[in-house]
Amino acid sequence: EKTAWQPHLTLGRIRSSRGLVGLTELVDSLKGEPLGECPVDRVELMRSHLDQPRACYTVLQERN
Repeated sequence: EKTAWQPHLTLGRIRSSRGLVGLTELVDSLKGEPLGECPVDRVELMRSHLDQPRACYTVLQERN
């Protein structure tokens, strides 16, 4: 690939609003669970558009 690799973590993917309830329940069930540690310098909430020849990502919000 011509672009540099950027590590990321996909926490959930919803293809339609039909999956939103299940994802919300899963996230709620993990409250208080230790998930490990990793240094993070920013968090971006992104939308992925996977119906194109290549995945296209749009940053919806960013926090430093």
